[in-house]
Amino acid sequence: MEKIKLKNINGLLLSTFGCILLSACTNSPSPPRTKIVDTRVIDFDNFSRITVLTQNAINGDVVKDTDNTLNVVSKADTAKLVGLKTLQIAATLLGGGSSNTDGFSKEQLKGNSIPSVKNKTMDYLNPELDTILKGMNTYTGKDAKIIVEPYKFKLIYEGLGNNDYEFKYSTTISVGDFYQVCSSGDLLSSERVKPIDEWERNNYELTQLTTKKIIKICFEKINQAEKKAKLRNALLKSTLKRS
Repeated sequence: MEKIKLKNINGLLLSTFGCILLSACTNSPSPPRTKIVDTRVIDFDNFSRITVLTQNAINGDVVKDTDNTLNVVSKADTAKLVGLKTLQIAATLLGGGSSNTDGFSKEQLKGNSIPSVKNKTMDYLNPELDTILKGMNTYTGKDAKIIVEPYKFKLIYEGLGNNDYEFKYSTTISVGDFYQVCSSGDLLSSERVKPIDEWERNNYELTQLTTKKIIKICFEKINQAEKKAKLRNALLKSTLKRS
């Protein structure tokens, strides 16, 4: 009887240890929080004023944080997770449980940030935004606000059998019911996926050039008549709601 109890206790401890290695088996991540990290005011000749707020997703050290510097998810990150999964399976089996475990996606990996490669989204986006807003010449009062949320700025290995990496990028622009996503999904596959040595040249310069291209494409869409009218109306409505 004592041996059976000891075996059960050891199994429980091993199973618990496996869960801890994976940062808790049952706890779901808390929803992303956001905070304003920059405020910029644009004054126009007709006395209009529009405030541009840069907003980041802040939720601690998790994948859903905003990538303020380039984030690289490599094959080594997957190897680490596979090792942890193997430990979890072993611990669960020793504890008398089932070997079934949830799968994972490389998109869920935290990766490693490169501090020297900044996410310069706002440097590229602000001039484009100013041009389109001034071109509309819309009177908005003093309380109109546009929220820009830079989010993804990362490279993720494309496959385990090659050295290709895909550039993943996303930024949203919103005001009222106007919502536009600037995404790497707008690029051709050949523009998003390249060998890692091409991305790495000149301190990952290609990631910045690709970001500029994505933002250019994004504002070409916003500059279309229907989109531009929706942006103008959203700005006017946001002012009226505050008056």
